[in-house]
Formats: sequence, C-alpha cells, structure tokens
Amino acid sequence: MGLAFCVFCFLGWCQITAGHATVDVFTTGLRDRARRVLQMLIEVLFAVALVLIAVQLYDGVATMMRRGSTTFLLQYPLWWNYVVVFVPAALTAIIGVWMALVRIAEMLAGQPLISVLGAEH
Repeated sequence: MGLAFCVFCFLGWCQITAGHATVDVFTTGLRDRARRVLQMLIEVLFAVALVLIAVQLYDGVATMMRRGSTTFLLQYPLWWNYVVVFVPAALTAIIGVWMALVRIAEMLAGQPLISVLGAEH
C-alpha cells in the first residue's frame, strides 16, 4: 500500500505540472489545433481513468469496513490501508478533472493556458 500511496501522490503532481513524458514523433507534423484536440482527448480519458480508480478504491474501503477484515498477523483492519491510498487517489482524480477542464478551455480559446513542458530527458 505504501507504493500505491507514493504513486498517487506523485501522479497528481506530475499531472498538474504537465510533467508526463511525451513522444512527439507522430505529433510534430500536426497543426496546433490538432495537437490541442489530441491533448484534450488524452486529458479527458486520463481524468475518467483516475475518477474510476478513486471510485473503486472508495468501494474497496466500504467493503473492507463492512466485512471487518483484518490482517493475519497484526490483526489491524484492512480498510486502513485503503483509506491511506484513497485520499491521494481522490486528490489526483480531482486534479485530473481540473486539468481536463483546462485543456477543454485551451482548445476552445485556441491558446495555451498552462504550458506543456513534458518530462526533461
């Protein structure tokens, strides 16, 4: 669960700073508007995936609380682990939705609102 916690903490940061690695082989020849549309579609799909993950984690918390499941040796409730991961996953989902809305606004405005830096290699 510690690894999942770290992934969701840094995934949100990477999402809001546009720090994901990009491969520009196919998009360098596209017009600016086509790139914006493509980026908007990717952001929307990513936001949907992040929200789906957060919803499923919430369902996992509810299920573990209802069942009263505990760990084998230490006998502490399993839902504690799910809550620890759910909090940054929910924040990351909110960030994903925010970034999708920003990219939609960028596409409609025809100009960047947030710079796209990508990962530095």
